[in-house]
Amino acid sequence: MSEEITADILTTHILDLAASGKRMDGRSADQYRPVSVEIGFVTTADGSALARIG
Repeated sequence: MSEEITADILTTHILDLAASGKRMDGRSADQYRPVSVEIGFVTTADGSALARIG
């Protein structure tokens, strides 16, 4: 029963955030996490890269 209540509260919270245009981490719907790409990450491989999102 408590799992059901928790799920309902979470669902309500997510719907409230969506209605206000916010995500759970506080970003607005059009804001992205930082993205970076480092090429040549593995020196012994051809065409390697490391991508970081967030």
